[in-house]
Amino acid sequence: MEKLDGFSVSDYLRSFDEESSKGIHLNTRLMDEKSFLSSYGDLFEKLPYGKNAYRSGLDKPGLSPLSHCGLIYSQDPGAMMPVSALPFDIKEGSLILDMCAAPGGKTSMLASVAGNNSVIVANEINTSRNKILQSNMERMGYDNVVITSYDSSKIASIWPSAFDMILIDAPCSGEGMFRKYPEAVNEWSVDNVKNCALRQREIVSNGYLALKDGGIMIYSTCTYSPEENEDIISYLTDEYHMEIIAPCESILKYSAPSLLTDKARRFYPYVAYGEGQFLCILKKSGNDTSHNLYPVTLKAPDKKQLAMISDTLKGNQGLMPGVKINYYNYNNSVIAINKNLLTDDNEMVLNLKPASFERLFVIAGTFDKNRFTPHHHLYKAFGPMFTNIYNPSDDDICKYLRGEELRRDVPNGYGVILYNGAPAGGYKASNGRLKNHYPKGLRNLK
Repeated sequence: MEKLDGFSVSDYLRSFDEESSKGIHLNTRLMDEKSFLSSYGDLFEKLPYGKNAYRSGLDKPGLSPLSHCGLIYSQDPGAMMPVSALPFDIKEGSLILDMCAAPGGKTSMLASVAGNNSVIVANEINTSRNKILQSNMERMGYDNVVITSYDSSKIASIWPSAFDMILIDAPCSGEGMFRKYPEAVNEWSVDNVKNCALRQREIVSNGYLALKDGGIMIYSTCTYSPEENEDIISYLTDEYHMEIIAPCESILKYSAPSLLTDKARRFYPYVAYGEGQFLCILKKSGNDTSHNLYPVTLKAPDKKQLAMISDTLKGNQGLMPGVKINYYNYNNSVIAINKNLLTDDNEMVLNLKPASFERLFVIAGTFDKNRFTPHHHLYKAFGPMFTNIYNPSDDDICKYLRGEELRRDVPNGYGVILYNGAPAGGYKASNGRLKNHYPKGLRNLK
C-alpha cells in the first residue's frame, strides 16, 4: 500500500485511532428527504456525497424504531458510495440485478431510488446470508424485490442479456474493513487476495453476459488490493471492451483517483466518513433497449381461497379501495404483486421458473384450514394503504416493538401500526385490545 499513488500511510494509520462512522440511508418510498430532515435533522447529518445518505447520531441506529419500521437502513457511509456514485437517475421500469446482495444495504438503496415499476433481483448464494437478506428486505417493506440464490454462471445461463443494470459488490479480501472489523486482519493473506481476484473475474464475466447491450455495471469492493480492483477493471475493458463512466461530481472531493483512471474511485477512511471502498461504473457497448425475457404465469388462488382472503381483509381491516394488487399461490403461501410490475395479461416478466425464487415480491399470508392469516410482509409492504391504521406515540411504538399488547380505541379487525408514515407491523384489534402481531424474532428494540 505504501507504493500506491495518492495513498498516505501516515493518515491511514492515524485513522485507526478514530471510531468508525455510523451511517444510514433513507427509504424515500416512505418519506422524502425534506420531511425526514424536518423530523429527524437533530439525529442525522446529510452526507454531501450520498444519495439519501446520512451520518447517524444514534449509537445503534439499526435497533431504533425508525429501523424497525423500515424508514432507515443502518449502513457504513463508505458502502453507500457505489449506488450514490451513479451520475444519472435510474430509469423507470428498469430490471436491476444485485449479484452479491447480502446483507442487503445496496439492494435497499437500489429499491428505494429505482422507482415503483422497476424490479430488483437480489441474489445471494450463501444460505444463511440469504435469510438475512430476506429479513432486511421484508423489514424495509419493498414490494419490488425478488430474491434468488444462484452462482454467477447460473445467472448468466438463465438470464442472458437481461438486465439494464448490474451491481457487483464482489466478495474480496476486506482490507478496507480492518478498522471496523479487526478480525479481518487475521483473515487476510496474499493467497486470499489472489483467490478473490480469480473469483471476481468469474463473477464479472458472468455479469457481463447477463447485462443487456448498453447496460450499466457497477463494480465495487471493500479492499485496497489492485489485483481485486484496477486489474478487474482492466480485464473488463480489455476482454469485453466495456467503457468506464465517470461518477457524479459530488464524490470526487471525498475520494481518490484509482491507479487506472480518475473515473474509478478509491475511498479511504482519512478522506471521507466510512471505511475503505473501491468503485467503478462501466457500460456495455450497444444500444439494445429490449429485454431478453420470457413471461412466467403464476397460479391464482381458487374461488374459495379468494373468498378467504376477502373475508379476512374486508371492510375497515383491509386495503383501501383502488389498491391494485394481484394475489398468487406460491411455495405454500400467497404472494402479492403490484399490478404495475405485471404485463397487461397479469404475467410476471421474468424468465425464471417460479420454484427458483427464495422470495418472490411480497408474502401476503397463508391459508390455515378455512382461514387466511396475513403475513408480516404484507403489513410492511402495503401498510400505508390499509384502512385500519393506528398512529402510535413514541411510548406506544416502543411498547409495540417489544411485543406488548396495546389498549386503544380503534376499530375491530386487522390493522397496521404506522409510525410517522412508516409501517412497523400488524395487529388485530378486539374491543380496544390490540393483539400484537410483530414477529417475536424481531423484538430486539433497545
